[in-house]
Amino acid sequence: GIGKDSLTLAKMGYRVDAVDKERAALEALTQEINNLPITTHEIKIQDFLIIPTHYQIIIANNSLPFILDKQIVLNTIEKMVGGLVTDGKLCFSLFGPKDEWALGENPKISFFDYEEILGFLKTLPLKIYYQTTEEGLGKTMNKKLKYKQIHRFLGLKN
Repeated sequence: GIGKDSLTLAKMGYRVDAVDKERAALEALTQEINNLPITTHEIKIQDFLIIPTHYQIIIANNSLPFILDKQIVLNTIEKMVGGLVTDGKLCFSLFGPKDEWALGENPKISFFDYEEILGFLKTLPLKIYYQTTEEGLGKTMNKKLKYKQIHRFLGLKN
């Protein structure tokens, strides 16, 4: 999106690394920064250098599904967990196979069964505090209506 999470966290006093592969999204965020401690990075999330044990919070909402290779998604989640300090929080979402886009021919999106991702998360030093699957009609970021299946997770690094 346009950096709502980044702006909110920066206003709370966090130093923020805002990562997006889309220049337009970063330009929109830059217009809102106004001396807030936000550094923008135009790069794919999977290619961003995550400093080990550096971050208090990492948020990846509606970004990981746009990595086609599921193993790269899992590797990126693992890197994000590694980037957290002890008791750091990770919030992320993935699309499920019932999502309308899974039925189409969109080669740029990955989809995960709920059990598949839960099994993977059990291998990481991450305690899941909140997990849900949301299903139903909803609007995309482009305001188009579609059937969504989104898995959301909030975890705390052990």
